[in-house]
Amino acid sequence: MKLEIFRKNKTLYSIIITVLIILLVNWISQIIFFRIDLTSEKKYSLSKQTKTILKELKEPILIKIYLEGELPIAFKKLNNSIQDMLDEFQAYAGSNIQYKFINPYDIIDRKERNKLFSSLVEKGLKPVNINAKDKDGGNIQKIIFPGAIINYIEKEISINILDNNPGLSAEENLNSSRENLEYKFINAIYQIKLKEKPAIAFIEGHDELDEYSVDDITQELSKYYKIDRVKINGINHILDPYKLIIIAKPKSRFPEKDKFVIDQYIMNGGKVIWLIEETDAEFDNLSENGSIIAQMRETNLEDQLFRYGIRINPFIVEDKQCLIIPVNNSLPGYNSNFVPAMWPYSPLLAGQQNHPVSRNLNLIKSEFANNIDTVGENKNIKHTVLLKTSSKSRCRQIPIQINLSEAINATPIQAYNKSNLIIAILSEGNFESVFNNRIIDNFIDSSTKFISISKPTAMIFISDGDIIKNNIRFYNQKILIEPLGYDRYSNQTFGNKEFLLNAVDYLINPSGLINLRSRVLKIRLLDKQKIQINKINIQLINTVFPSVVIIIIGLGWFFIRKRKYTR
Repeated sequence: MKLEIFRKNKTLYSIIITVLIILLVNWISQIIFFRIDLTSEKKYSLSKQTKTILKELKEPILIKIYLEGELPIAFKKLNNSIQDMLDEFQAYAGSNIQYKFINPYDIIDRKERNKLFSSLVEKGLKPVNINAKDKDGGNIQKIIFPGAIINYIEKEISINILDNNPGLSAEENLNSSRENLEYKFINAIYQIKLKEKPAIAFIEGHDELDEYSVDDITQELSKYYKIDRVKINGINHILDPYKLIIIAKPKSRFPEKDKFVIDQYIMNGGKVIWLIEETDAEFDNLSENGSIIAQMRETNLEDQLFRYGIRINPFIVEDKQCLIIPVNNSLPGYNSNFVPAMWPYSPLLAGQQNHPVSRNLNLIKSEFANNIDTVGENKNIKHTVLLKTSSKSRCRQIPIQINLSEAINATPIQAYNKSNLIIAILSEGNFESVFNNRIIDNFIDSSTKFISISKPTAMIFISDGDIIKNNIRFYNQKILIEPLGYDRYSNQTFGNKEFLLNAVDYLINPSGLINLRSRVLKIRLLDKQKIQINKINIQLINTVFPSVVIIIIGLGWFFIRKRKYTR
């Protein structure tokens, strides 16, 4: 009798103890917040910077994702990755992160749907054509918008989620998109919640690219930064309000006074993107005349760049990895016959894959680029290559005559005896003033204190000004701005804009969010050859083997029970 009461009480005690343990674990989990990511590359873990930004949110942010509905499997996976990541965002930001997925095809009325499509394009989302299934199981062409619009108080930012690098496979592009999800979303959230936009200045006064030639990158930067165009005119401290200045393809000489203002701006920790060419060659002149002579371009910046550890060589770079252009190969007096031809003076540059500024970018379109060398032995400066040519390149020293006919009469491959010529480089550290040990009485005033060694800062040097230049067309007396990096002939948009946006973000953003672009997610694809060879074995292992194991376990358990209770 006592044994039976003990057994009943023991069961009751076990239930009570179990309930108490569950309640205790639940109470501890509410007090101590933690999340465990068991994946090898920590694909579900957020960075410290992301967590900090999310925890500091004071007002709710609404994220609308236009990637929903009947989608191919690959886009469904991207959709799931976005949802998983935003759920992680909510774990740290709570109700201050709100999101919803929107299917534009829920709008049945075609006119209303097209209005929505037009508004999404105006806001900066890029449409993508895909093959999808209709209700009857047939294949249809469908436009989707793999992007999101982020709203915060009265501000709005749009982001495109899908990376589209023609040099990568579809699986690699989608994997790259998943790798960059955290960076794209949290960078947009960081920018939209800033009370005051950081200021950037495009320098004028030395025949730099005009506002129309840099309109596309200006419009894109203006989403995150305040953009001005500034003439230095030798005025000290005129650049002080700016986090970054951009010197875009100057064609005339810089006065020493302007150089001094820029130099002291750098010495005080200012950031600069230099887009400087040492040669004077323009494709517009070539297309009009069929031939040009490339000569030296005098900018008077050589000594300044040299002191910062950079030399831009007066050579024009040719590359077998280049743009395709239409060239007329008909004889004079005959009808025009335009054929596609490789134009080696427009190299397609590859980004360095070990740096967040240039990683996972489409090729960068350039035009009559020079190449860069690093000089000096300043141990306080670290140089990092960002853009370079292919393994089949060469340099041509000026002055040289360049003809459009060179596209048809191709140079032998043996002549391309250089490889990986540097076109863009990042320099970080403490720079020495170019005006050190020079008479500066004419430049300095009572409000200016000369600094000979800079505070820790960074600059990016690019030896081709056309990397930032968008094409301009005139139609019905209107100026039409083409997207930066767009090539009208191949109908392809290269990675110029993304590269420059990354460069600006890296130089300005102190939070280090750009480093999130270095995240790597492994693509675990099936080996199709092994599948074909071992097809029968794989099918047996996945279908027959589990059933056999279950039967064996069941029979074993049956005989154990029979033997136990027979005794």
